Amino acid sequence: MNFFLNEILEDAEAAEILRNDSDLCAKAASVAKVIAANEPFEKPEEGMMQIAVLGHLADEAKKRNDARGIPHEITVASLKDINLWIGNYRKLFHRPGLREFNWLVMHYTGKIFRLGRLQFRPMKVCEGLPSGDWALEVHVPQGEPLDPDECLKSFARAKEFFPKHFPEMPADYFVCHSWLLNRSYERLLGPDANITRFGKLFTVFQTNSKTGAVYDRVFGFGFNPADLANAPESTRLQRAVKAHLLAGGELPDEKGYRRI
Repeated sequence: MNFFLNEILEDAEAAEILRNDSDLCAKAASVAKVIAANEPFEKPEEGMMQIAVLGHLADEAKKRNDARGIPHEITVASLKDINLWIGNYRKLFHRPGLREFNWLVMHYTGKIFRLGRLQFRPMKVCEGLPSGDWALEVHVPQGEPLDPDECLKSFARAKEFFPKHFPEMPADYFVCHSWLLNRSYERLLGPDANITRFGKLFTVFQTNSKTGAVYDRVFGFGFNPADLANAPESTRLQRAVKAHLLAGGELPDEKGYRRI
């Protein structure tokens, strides 16, 4: 687990627990062994156990990525996504832990890679795309400005990265399913807002039936939609979204595509 402790994990308290709780690490190692063998597994209990299992999987992820010729810095950047989710967990429960294991295990089994501002996952083409067998699913990590120019750089990197390292999955499209693609942001924030400009990078082809992820993403993870009247108004985005939703508006996720 030295790779994980020395290069990936940024939460000092979690690192201290992993270094000292031999029972936790032994149990986590058993679960990690099953996952690394690509066998069916039960989701580990939330909290430190999930961190420990992923810590044991980090070495396997590095070995797998190295075998594909993936640069070390891309492996590190991809696995470091865990720190965002540990931070979200800490804000809610005031201790280190995780509960997004099924999302993060994809990073630690070589299925998702961070290339600059964005993350990408090869996927079978979904219904609604014009053609092709494979697409690259786009994810937007929290914590940094959503600069469309940086996103374009990520698209360019992905266009080179995946044919080189995953030639067996030739993709024709980028696909993004996100609250960020909703077309209402142009009216709420203006045409020059980063969210508006990001949304215009995609052609929308599917809309969810109701508002979903925007609550967590705009007001903080764990936010209760029933408490919307007391939602924070610290940012322009929060103020605009809160007013829109309180007035009876919706902001459902949208699904869009972009030609590679």
